Amino acid sequence: MPTPVGNWSTSLPMEGSASHRIPLEIQGIELPRVWVDQNLRRRRDFGNNQARIGLIAVNCPEMIGYYPDLADPRNEYLRKVRTVLRGISAIPRHPWVLNPLRMGMFSFEVWSHKIMRWGVPWFMLLFLVVTLLLQGQGTLYTIALIAQILFYAIALLGWKFEKFRVYAPVRIILFFVQSNIAIADATMQYLTGKRVVVWTPSKR
Repeated sequence: MPTPVGNWSTSLPMEGSASHRIPLEIQGIELPRVWVDQNLRRRRDFGNNQARIGLIAVNCPEMIGYYPDLADPRNEYLRKVRTVLRGISAIPRHPWVLNPLRMGMFSFEVWSHKIMRWGVPWFMLLFLVVTLLLQGQGTLYTIALIAQILFYAIALLGWKFEKFRVYAPVRIILFFVQSNIAIADATMQYLTGKRVVVWTPSKR
């Protein structure tokens, strides 16, 4: 089944930005006239610079995009690793995005959507270790450990046997675990000096 990638979006400059007013229309849906900085078309690092020059994101709720999942799960995993690795590599190049005094709410979004998300696999590992160490200290810790074992067993079942992926809970758990393994993998690659500069786009 194709995966939704969210609503179409563009960027609006804040007051005082140099820009040009143009109408937009996508697949027959006429969008409101928006202010678009024409100079951005010539900027090489569009994504990392738009917040710094005062742009904010806007969505078109009527426009929903889809893309098919990769047929080869291995390639899908490698795509996740590459995406996270490039994201982690971008933070040291643009450390100002972490400064809430300079970037305000955008900085909070980077911390919550990027930094904290990249920490999830390590929080999961820490939770598992802590519940193991606390066995015998109370029923709650035993229940927590059993729940984790079942959770990872379901992910392993879905990874090993494709027939179980027809069940939504199995697919969701497998996706969650695979994504966090990819984050951990990308983090270790970054710490060992690996960088992704050139790659072949995924074929769908």
